[in-house]
This record gives sequence, structure tokens and C-alpha cells, in this order.
Amino acid sequence: AAAAAAAAAAGGGGNVTSGSETTTTTAPKMIVADNISQYSVEKGKSACTCIALTMAASFLQQVIEEDNKNKDAATRILTCDFLRHNIMEGVDIYRQLVSCNTQMVEVEHMSAEEILEQQEDMGNDALPKFASLELVGGYVRQGVLSTPGMDLQSMMQGCITEYYQQNQHQQSQQWMAILITKTPETIVVCVPPPASEERHYCLLDSHPRPHLFVESSTNAYGRIYTTLDGLVQSLHTIFPSTVLGPDIPETMAMMYNSFDLYPLVLKKKT
Repeated sequence: AAAAAAAAAAGGGGNVTSGSETTTTTAPKMIVADNISQYSVEKGKSACTCIALTMAASFLQQVIEEDNKNKDAATRILTCDFLRHNIMEGVDIYRQLVSCNTQMVEVEHMSAEEILEQQEDMGNDALPKFASLELVGGYVRQGVLSTPGMDLQSMMQGCITEYYQQNQHQQSQQWMAILITKTPETIVVCVPPPASEERHYCLLDSHPRPHLFVESSTNAYGRIYTTLDGLVQSLHTIFPSTVLGPDIPETMAMMYNSFDLYPLVLKKKT
């Protein structure tokens, strides 16, 4: 039972055998970058938010083209080359932002909000990659891993429901990318519109996590799930809720377990 539970918690799959019972689960598809992560690129160790934004913009742009050809758009887009290209581009963008901001220390992690604001100040021509992105509703969602109703699954589902209910006619085929930041790390997930035939949910991560996904080794990776629940299970292993003990004030415990969500879509063409 322990083996089955561990595999399920990590979003694993295949046939997990425990005792006399066999539980069949759908295994996420794992894509591992070829000898690259944010840590293997010069100046990349603090660039995860820029990389996540770059991956979000690239995926959302490419899925529009692929959706017209194949309902398995995610599996066609998310490749080793996709990961490598976007890591390199994201680190390049991070370097540009650092060079333009004399007050910024290079090891500092930038929030997605700071990056998008700086992109606006620099003008769309400076960082055209991010100029195509729109923050849904114009504000950041803040959650707490340990609080029901404000946990990852609740907050993500809230973003999805809010956007697609408001735009069910105009944007029914629009994918959404959701950046998740739990300081100091940022990753991105991509979810299909409810009306789409596509039933793949993507996790894109520039951090190697061999302790969670052994195939990752020292490399960045992507994972493709067939359900939102499967994706969320993996997110819980990456960003687990932490119990700090009775001596820690509740406010401090909430701060430690807090995270930010940035739901992003492509801007409507005018």
C-alpha cells in the first residue's frame, strides 16, 4: 500500500502492485531536457521566473497553431528541444533585465509581476516575448498551501472557472498558462479550455528534481497528465504544505506556506 500511495502522490503511474492487489493508473508522460537546467546555464540559477514566463508564452503561441492540426497538441509541442530553447531564451531575458536594472542584485529572484511591469516600462519592442501575455483579471492570486479553499487545487480551479465562464463564447479554445511561485521557485503549468477535445495538462519545470522524479536527474523536465487531479498531485510533492509546530504563530505559518498564482493567456488581437 505504501508503494502505491507514494506513486500516486508523485503523480506516477503504470501498474503499481501492492500485496495481492494491482492498481492501474495512467502514467504521466515525462520529457527530460538534454543535459540542461537553469543551473547549468551561466547566470541561470535565479532565472526560473523568466524561464517560466518564456515557456508560457511559447506554449500558448504554439498551441494555437497545433490545435488546428491535432488534438494532442501538448504532446507535439512539449519536447526536449522546446525545453532547451526556452531555458536558454529565458536566461537571456533575465540577463537583459539585470543589465537594465542597476539596483538589482544578480542573485535576486524576480517575481513575475516585477518582470511584466519592467517589460511594460522598457516597451514591447524590448521584450516582445512577454508583450503577448495578459494576466487574467489584472491581478495576482495568493493562496496558502495549508488552508482549505486557498490551497493549490482550489486556487487553480478558481482561475480556470473564472476565466472560462466569463469568456465562454469569445475564448472557448484559449489555453491558459498558470505560473506558480513559492519563493524562491517558479514553475508553470498549462491547462486546456474546458470545451477543447484536448485532455492534457502540462507541468514545465526548469529545476531538476531527482528526489521526486528520478528520470529528471540533473535536468529540467516537463510532464504531461491526462487529468487535472494528476497534475495537482505532483504539484503537492513539489510544494508540500509544511506544519511548523505549535510554537510558531499562525501568521508566520501561513506566510511560510503562501504561494502566488499568475493565470496568463494570450492577449486578444485588436
